[in-house]
Amino acid sequence: QQECMKWPRGENPMEFWDVIPEDPTHAYMFLGKSFNSNLGGDTFWCRQRHMTMIGVFADDNLNGFGLPDDFQGGFQSAAAFHCSFTGLHGAGICRDSSIQGVGGSKAMKSPYEWMRDGQPSRQHLGYCDILGSGTIADCTAMNTIGNFNLFEVLASFPETTEIIFMNGIEFITNLPANVFSTNLKAPNNLRAIYMNQCNLQSVDALALAGLPNLEIFNIDENVNLDSIPGTLFANNPKLKQFSMFQSDITSVPVNLFSTTPDIERIVLYCRGDNRLASLPNGIFDGLKKLNMISFVFCDIDSTLFSDDFFDDLESLQWFDFFDNPSFTVLKNRWFNCNGCGPSKMGKELLRFALWGTGLTDATIGDRVFQNLDKLETVWLYNTAVTYSGIENKLYLDDKDDFEHLALG
Repeated sequence: QQECMKWPRGENPMEFWDVIPEDPTHAYMFLGKSFNSNLGGDTFWCRQRHMTMIGVFADDNLNGFGLPDDFQGGFQSAAAFHCSFTGLHGAGICRDSSIQGVGGSKAMKSPYEWMRDGQPSRQHLGYCDILGSGTIADCTAMNTIGNFNLFEVLASFPETTEIIFMNGIEFITNLPANVFSTNLKAPNNLRAIYMNQCNLQSVDALALAGLPNLEIFNIDENVNLDSIPGTLFANNPKLKQFSMFQSDITSVPVNLFSTTPDIERIVLYCRGDNRLASLPNGIFDGLKKLNMISFVFCDIDSTLFSDDFFDDLESLQWFDFFDNPSFTVLKNRWFNCNGCGPSKMGKELLRFALWGTGLTDATIGDRVFQNLDKLETVWLYNTAVTYSGIENKLYLDDKDDFEHLALG
């Protein structure tokens, strides 16, 4: 826990509570979401820590974690979501792709880390704050911004702007064609856009046109947005991260990532009853740098995946399909194991997060885990999988780094 309590939280949980003005009785507060600044965020280590805690404390009892005795709030869900999305006030460092050179340094940091780590200059400009030597425009929760003046606000940013935070603005409901490229002074400099917890209802296919250096596009918790154009990223060849947490999207275009060969992380969490039921074959073709796929709380049917569905994912580390009841099969052919075919996926795999799926002993291939030499964690609780059924499939004698198996 102390590793997770990074600045501005202090070195222990008590100091962490001191920086939060609200009564700390919510799981998401405990798990790292600060409400008094846009400077929060954790590390990948922190998320892994809490994901491990899910496996250990797989019930809803939060006693022993500094929360009220009578608080019951879905610890599994809270911990799973922790650091898995970028919230209104910046709970997303752990999941964010790194950007090199923002703020004048050559270090690799995520946008929230740039905001967290020693930004000496901050000035208010119109509706927003400008910081990081003019590279970051922070308009978080500024509800004087909306469709009616979005162009004006973007035009006010300095030409050095590389990162835009427009989280929590309820009057932004659509992103029209060329909205950034025609209004920013230097659109070629833009590298990250965060429009989480707004009220987006539509995004034009050309909304991101003219942004050749865009690396991160986050539109988490826009609950009224139910579709994404297939050519949205056609002009963003350097895209590293796309996140659409908690959405009503029911389909993903097969060509959505066909022009983003550098993408590293794809995060899509469903919500409600109208949930994504399938992914088109070919959606991951050519994505050799992808290290995280997280399609969760949907109803994705894994029996519809072709044999070569994951063949190109040679860098994949995190395989997250948890809480998909229709995810009922893990095929040998998908992974890099002897006799399974030409798939390159599996050499770098560290984690399977597959709890809450429809998997059984019989529907996990006997060689799925055979040559996954770097594997560390397999989560299969809240499934019908048993230890006796999976023990011989794990090949644990060949896995020096394996740490955690969760069943039950």
